[in-house]
Amino acid sequence: MAGVILNISLLILLCRKDIGRAARLYRISCMITALLGLYTSFLLLLLQDVVILVDDCLAVVLYGSLLFYLPNRVIDHLAVAFFTQVHTMWQTISAPSVVQWMTLAHPNSSSARKLLYAYSIPALFYINTWYYMYYIIPDRSLKTKLVSSIYKLHGTNLKDFHIYGFRMIDDKPGDLRDIMLYEAVPSYLASYGLFILSALQIRIRLRRFGNVSSSRTTMMQRRFFRIQIAQVLLPLIMLSPPFCIALIAALNGVNFANLSFILVYTLWLSPSATVCVL
Repeated sequence: MAGVILNISLLILLCRKDIGRAARLYRISCMITALLGLYTSFLLLLLQDVVILVDDCLAVVLYGSLLFYLPNRVIDHLAVAFFTQVHTMWQTISAPSVVQWMTLAHPNSSSARKLLYAYSIPALFYINTWYYMYYIIPDRSLKTKLVSSIYKLHGTNLKDFHIYGFRMIDDKPGDLRDIMLYEAVPSYLASYGLFILSALQIRIRLRRFGNVSSSRTTMMQRRFFRIQIAQVLLPLIMLSPPFCIALIAALNGVNFANLSFILVYTLWLSPSATVCVL
């Protein structure tokens, strides 16, 4: 709930505050970030998830009283949407930097073109993630195994939750190793790599920019740049430890059981923490 309130408050502030024509494109970028955070927070209200690495599987247990009033097909689509949206926490981090890079490098280019360049790569990653996340809907044999594992671990049965997950290593496509190697890791490295490239270009151009623009405009550009750095470092610090845990488990078959609850806490806090930086 805190993430929903904070992101709505930020959207209202961005809509009401007059930040000048020069910063209008940056406001749009911040609004996109707030909308994504609001969407993530809303899904978290519907789907309270617990991620568990147990018995050579990654099990995602979904709780939430509203889920038991919805058809299973609708719940499956909501789950896929939620798991896909989680990945935008790192897939979209480079977009605001690309917006500023394009603004400094091509000031005469249209705003629509700058936004298209900035968000086209995250959009491609999003489509790829959506495809792979459908593998999280388990077949009958895997579902039976996951339910048995959760019952042994928590003492609950299928009447209390909805279960999704992957096998860590499987002969069939779509196991956790495939997800990590062909979807999560490439998008993670590419997103942060693109941010680093954009940050270096922005830093170079800001040094030149100060000689040809007003001090107020230069200060605005540098302030937006510092916000981007803080916004990128926050999910890096919060998500990298659980991300590495999942990768180690996927490659080595390690059973982390309840220790994987760290994945849950960092996920729940991320939307609220990101909007606080903005």
